[in-house]
Amino acid sequence: MRSLRWFTSPPRRRAPSRGSLAFCLLALATWHSSLSTAAAGAARTEGATGREQLHRLRAKLAENGLLGRASGWERESRLAVSLTAEPELGAEVLYDVARAQATQETRPALQTFETLLTTFPKAEPWASLAAYEMGRMMADRTTTRPKAAQFLERYLAAKDRDPIRTARALVILAELEAEAGKREEAVARLRSVLNRFPGHDQLRAAAMSRMGRVLA
Repeated sequence: MRSLRWFTSPPRRRAPSRGSLAFCLLALATWHSSLSTAAAGAARTEGATGREQLHRLRAKLAENGLLGRASGWERESRLAVSLTAEPELGAEVLYDVARAQATQETRPALQTFETLLTTFPKAEPWASLAAYEMGRMMADRTTTRPKAAQFLERYLAAKDRDPIRTARALVILAELEAEAGKREEAVARLRSVLNRFPGHDQLRAAAMSRMGRVLA
């Protein structure tokens, strides 16, 4: 019969062999090396400029086949929002992402433009350009047409405006006002296009065409 001591005594541990000890040391060294690499990478990211972080992100997205795709745009947007110390760059990235999204679907593009205006409202020219794009895109959809005017007006209130976008914003606003029964306001905007942009035949032709419909 085995003694009670056999049940209660802890089992004897064998001394580690040289092979197992060497394996443990190798594993410990590998773990320490991976921690050092991760820490160095984090330090490089922390000290990098926003432009450097953007280049690294886009290179990684391209390597993984995600550049120019929805998941890639989402990661670019997250980086852009984090660039509060570089608002012009953050706004520029969001603007580029939204324009790319607009080639495929309107809703995510509008959401990204709105994020730009909320996060970087004073980052010019990107905030004004985002307002113009939102107004233009909303004017093309029946459900969002009522909100389009406020974004177009915001663009027109900006100091530095592109003459082509300005003329187009005025024409779109005239259409919205005509639909709302504001005939005089619509005619005034169209006449403004004719008077302010004499060298742009295409824009003047569009304004004349809409003028005829408003006055009919």
